Amino acid sequence: MNDESRTTNQRKGGLSLAAKLNIIVIAAILLVSIGLLATTFRVNGERVQAAYQERMDNASEIGVYLANPEGLAFLWECMQTDEFARAHERAVEANDEKPLVDWMKSIDASHLSLDASDIAVEHNQSLHEYETLYDVYLSHLVAAEYVQTGADISSAYFQFMEGGVTYNLMDPQYDARVMGTVEDQIPEFAGYADNEAVPPTIYRSQYGWLCTACTPLVDATTGKTVAMICFDADMTEVEEENWSFIMSSVVYVLLVTALAMVTCLYLIRRIATKPLQQLTEATCNFYDDDSNTPESNIIELDIHSNDEIGNLYREIRSMQSRIVDYTENIARASAEEERVKTELGMATSIQESVMPNIFPCFPERMEFDIYASMDAAKDVGGDFYDFFLIDDDHLALLIADVSGKGVPAALFMMAAKIMIDDRAMAGGTPAEILASVNRQICSRNTTKTFVTVWMGILDIRTGVVTCANAGHNYPWIRSADGSFHMLKDKHGLVVGGVKSMKYTDYTIDLNPGDAIFVHTDGVNEAMNANKEFFGLERLDAVLNSRTGASPEDIIHTMQEQVDAFVDGAERFDDITMLCLEYHGSATTDESENSDASDSANELTFPATIASIPQVTEFVEAELSALECSTPARMQIVVAIDEILSNIAKFAYDSMEGDVTVRFAAQEDGKTIEVTFIDQGIAYNPLDTAEPDITLGAKQRQVGGLGVFLVKKTMDDVRYERVDGKNILRIYKRIAR
Repeated sequence: MNDESRTTNQRKGGLSLAAKLNIIVIAAILLVSIGLLATTFRVNGERVQAAYQERMDNASEIGVYLANPEGLAFLWECMQTDEFARAHERAVEANDEKPLVDWMKSIDASHLSLDASDIAVEHNQSLHEYETLYDVYLSHLVAAEYVQTGADISSAYFQFMEGGVTYNLMDPQYDARVMGTVEDQIPEFAGYADNEAVPPTIYRSQYGWLCTACTPLVDATTGKTVAMICFDADMTEVEEENWSFIMSSVVYVLLVTALAMVTCLYLIRRIATKPLQQLTEATCNFYDDDSNTPESNIIELDIHSNDEIGNLYREIRSMQSRIVDYTENIARASAEEERVKTELGMATSIQESVMPNIFPCFPERMEFDIYASMDAAKDVGGDFYDFFLIDDDHLALLIADVSGKGVPAALFMMAAKIMIDDRAMAGGTPAEILASVNRQICSRNTTKTFVTVWMGILDIRTGVVTCANAGHNYPWIRSADGSFHMLKDKHGLVVGGVKSMKYTDYTIDLNPGDAIFVHTDGVNEAMNANKEFFGLERLDAVLNSRTGASPEDIIHTMQEQVDAFVDGAERFDDITMLCLEYHGSATTDESENSDASDSANELTFPATIASIPQVTEFVEAELSALECSTPARMQIVVAIDEILSNIAKFAYDSMEGDVTVRFAAQEDGKTIEVTFIDQGIAYNPLDTAEPDITLGAKQRQVGGLGVFLVKKTMDDVRYERVDGKNILRIYKRIAR
């Protein structure tokens, strides 16, 4: 890769520093320019607003001085009459104000006072007092015109507001017909009350931009507002001046902005971006494919400034010198790291190979199903599991967790596993095996390393697991109802702790379909990014989420749920699991298969003597359907009577209970099976000693004869105690 392509690749996908600096400078200058324009516009607007405020205040002062509130009140009062309405109607129809003027001249207004200083007098020398209403009207028209001229505004006029409706009184721009008309509502003034003062307000009307203000006129005698004098100032010319001012300002600011941008961009390139570009290219040239970063490649540029760029240049030179030295060290360290990695990989392979990891491990054994997994947190782990046949009838189960992590824990794990396996093959119970191994480890345990162990030995014929626990997690047992529960077994101290430690055996009775699940604390102590543990509650929920699942499904599901919970967070402990499902011994399976029926029926009755006729009736109905011979039927009925009598008398110890009777016929139709199930006191009738029938009735002990009779008349009798239930089965071959 040449220098040019290397530099191009570094820049690909992002803006260069020069572009970023240019954008920042341009944005800053534009922001300043926009701020200047906004400030100038605001200052100019405030100046214009102040000027119009002064003009409106002057108009208001003149208007209040010239207006005669008493005359305006009288004018408004007369305008409310029917005569005014008729005169106004005639004027509108004639399109001439004369009918209204004549009507006003007919209204006497001599009772109104006329101030001698009134400006109207000065403009109408013939008016020395009010004679008619028309004099009042005319004097205020003259006053409005004077206000318009004296205050330099567009127009002045009188209005009256009542009930939110504005009425015109007089306006110099219109003749008398405007009197009494309703003024169009201006949205900007909608919020003001009747005859309320309105400050100067600029808005856009049908005549263009206007500035309008209203001043209330108060009758000094009554103290009431009798009218408003309103003023309009044309703002169209002002708005045009504003736009002209804005455009001039924009052109000026753009010119200044362009000049500032060009100057700043030139200075940025000269002072910053060009030296930085030189530094970048020289730094890229330091990596040469044909050399191993020799000292001759250290950059040499004409940069002598004492600013940040100069400091950066000198620091890069120093860094490159250190890199030359460091590269040689890295090469040596990389070779050593590669050697360690290779050895760790071999250690991982060895560790995996010593644990059974090909499933199914015993494809020829139908009595059980087993699955296990170990997921190390590091390259090698301290957890381990194992299972192996001690002989044809005994399967050893083992799971352990060594203290510590990494290679030391893995080495200790290998030694502990070999010792436990060898000792187990020599015979003995799990407690004896763990005690023996513990003595061996403690005798030479200079590192003070220890291991927690759970060990079990399954008697494949009976389903009994003999177990011992050396400080390990509690096992989980799946019972007949398909649910897992934690078995809080008795713990001993960890292996490798105290040399004289003794361990205690206990047993777990497994029925077909039952299972054992054991694990290390890497499962329940798995932690997510929020420092939360997976915990026993989640473990319980996962185990019981799939009733009847196989060991492989159980472990895969648990691993998936733990991984989803951790969600990529760093792992600190190995995760190891082992699960065994017991299917029953081969002898039992064959017997059960031979006893399998193609039809079965069952009923539940109270365990009382009174229920015996119902049971015999139920069984006789089934026997009749099979065309059972009479002798066989009689023997079966007698056997049922004896069995139910024993259950009714002794099973529940004077308590009430039920008995379930299940009738089944074998596939060949020549053998029937009757099953009796009760939840009473545990009692195996097959263990009862047979009575001596050679003795007389008085000499024999009481009891046992009924069970003896059942054994002799039935082809087979079997008993088992499962989940607190007595289960007794009788088999009888029938002729057809």
